[in-house]
Amino acid sequence: MLDAVPNLKAWVLFPTGVTPWSGDDWHTWGFADVEAAITAIPTWIQAMAWGGPQADPGRLIVSGHSNGGQGTWFALTHQPDRIIAAAAVSGYSSIQSYVPYQFWNEMDPRVNAVLQTSLIGYRHELLVENFAGIPILQQHGGADGNVPVYHSRRMSQLICQSEWTSEYVELPGKGHWFAGTMTTKPLRDFYNSILKSQKSLPELPQYFRIIIPSSGVMGSRAGIVIDQLVSPDQLATIDVVRNVSMSKWTLRTSNVHRFHLSVDHFHGVLPSTFEVDGSLISVPVNRMIKEEYWFIRTIDGVWLISYDSSWRSIKQRYGGQSGTLDAILRTSGHFTIHSPGVATIAMASQIARNLFQYFGADSQIDMTVITHPTQSGNAIIVSLGEEALTSIPTTYPIAITPGKGVSVRSRSGRERLYPFEDGLGAIFLTPLRDERLMLLIWGFDDSGLRNAARLLPMLTGVGQPDFVIVSKRSALKGAAGALALGFFDHSWNVSQASFLS
Repeated sequence: MLDAVPNLKAWVLFPTGVTPWSGDDWHTWGFADVEAAITAIPTWIQAMAWGGPQADPGRLIVSGHSNGGQGTWFALTHQPDRIIAAAAVSGYSSIQSYVPYQFWNEMDPRVNAVLQTSLIGYRHELLVENFAGIPILQQHGGADGNVPVYHSRRMSQLICQSEWTSEYVELPGKGHWFAGTMTTKPLRDFYNSILKSQKSLPELPQYFRIIIPSSGVMGSRAGIVIDQLVSPDQLATIDVVRNVSMSKWTLRTSNVHRFHLSVDHFHGVLPSTFEVDGSLISVPVNRMIKEEYWFIRTIDGVWLISYDSSWRSIKQRYGGQSGTLDAILRTSGHFTIHSPGVATIAMASQIARNLFQYFGADSQIDMTVITHPTQSGNAIIVSLGEEALTSIPTTYPIAITPGKGVSVRSRSGRERLYPFEDGLGAIFLTPLRDERLMLLIWGFDDSGLRNAARLLPMLTGVGQPDFVIVSKRSALKGAAGALALGFFDHSWNVSQASFLS
């Protein structure tokens, strides 16, 4: 693929996406493959006592074709501080723009809004402003019949609207793939110009905007890491104005609850003062350890610095727990699938098979009765019938009550009960200690269990929120048959925009 440029002064990696299915198109699980490949380089250097050129995992040139071009947009919008340049070749702008969603079943507009919100991290067009300042080259064949050239033209337009630029190259008469696609003269010149540059990182604009969806895979932007949103129902933004001469940054936030500074990814000199929504905050110069202090917004809207790390508890949602139902894929070890009964072992086996086929993920099936999972990775519980599950905290907003049904407690404290009936099922995330998650897949009967299990994240662009209560109508109507669905906020409360029928 890069045979025409054998002398690039860089380590060159070709991540493959773990399986032929490419996981989730370079998002939650797919990008973890990229991270693993990058991490392997310094590990290999040390193990082999390599004396040649070293590698800097914090300085990446990202390039990809087609789905990989879309993956390039993902890396740019979600991990901008690590990228010194990017080349998106014949890539689609987002899964929403590439696949016709109008063929979905008609549904309540509120249900559709929840699904679209759950897909917001895939919508790169909304996140373009995150990479202002990074050199970008776009290349697309003018006769591409696979990914229409509209995608690159649209991204080029959006980049311009964000007051940044990209080098746009459209090749007349060229299709989706041809000999030398990744080593055309514009691409060769782009690679070499970046590698010859003396700049370690792209220069930050004086003014820039950070746009954050509810996602557990968002990295830092200009060293700023958003830890928690006020609400998962909408995007969060931070508008930043840099005043280098006064060593001051002025931040205007929207929907941000907590953030910190990542010194490892900070561009230039750390300013001595931050003004956040009118609150003046002096940066503690002697406390430069990553994540040692946080900026937090009080109920009154005043921003303070906090040194208390006890907030990172099972009562708070943070880090890898953030996002939607696909947060379960961000596991630090193999999956443990709990099937406390013979009636659910077939479904547990099917889930283990699917995780392996689509993601190459390892699973262990445990048939013992579980109360509080203690393994290092994330857990999945497959349950059937109306018995209460002791693994669900009593303070949790979703409960399965024997003799009654499934209840969901809204943010206002009102409980909505969905009585037991044929086809009733549920799938939802619950917190575990140490930033881990448990996914509960439950059915009142076999039909309900199958309907709920179909929502286990496997494919790109489906749109699974944090919790879904399904009915027997879901088998034919999909999301239109859901009784309730929505999100949990940073305190594990049901969000305001969640749908409860």
